Amino acid sequence: MNSRYLIVLLFSIGAIATVSAADTVRPIDANVDHVTRWTWFVDAVHVLHKKQIKGKDIKIETNSGGYARLPDFYQEKRYIDKKTGRLLSKVLWETENDDLLHSIEVYVYDKKGRVIRDFGGSYLTHSRSAPQQTLINLHVYNQGLHAIRQFDATDVRIFELCEGTYRGKKIEMRLSDMEILEYEGEPVSPMTTPLYKACFKGLPVKGAGKYLTPQ
Repeated sequence: MNSRYLIVLLFSIGAIATVSAADTVRPIDANVDHVTRWTWFVDAVHVLHKKQIKGKDIKIETNSGGYARLPDFYQEKRYIDKKTGRLLSKVLWETENDDLLHSIEVYVYDKKGRVIRDFGGSYLTHSRSAPQQTLINLHVYNQGLHAIRQFDATDVRIFELCEGTYRGKKIEMRLSDMEILEYEGEPVSPMTTPLYKACFKGLPVKGAGKYLTPQ
């Protein structure tokens, strides 16, 4: 990615940004097709972004960037809560079509300032028929371990990560979607170890549940 400049804007979002009645998450039929669900999900992440920044004193960092063949493809805006210093969201808009969202990430924190959920979605540079990616990351913190279980908007478990300290040793465990499919249900696998169980204790296994609606 290419960074051309960095602009920091300081102001109170609450004074200029409001969430209107139209900026609410509409219900979605569980039986809709993939394209409809994924498009709805990215729209819902955007709505969550607006709710997160509403009424807060926000610092916005704006950065121009892109890709090898499209060096100025997007304008990145990072929304930081001035009171806590926490990054609330990161939104990328197409430079030439500044009303078209290219990518979005929104972070939800607990009272200790730890990320407990984050949601994301993105479109390809050359097609907007449907988002190319949707992400629901659920986090848990267990006795020196930080684990993430990742789903997409179709409620498929696609990635798992655990890192930290376990029994006095630094550890890092990563499982891809293919590894999850391979190991799940097997009597002996990395997913049946005490480490795995300690890492992911407290996270849903079968699906993202209510978090299929970003909140």
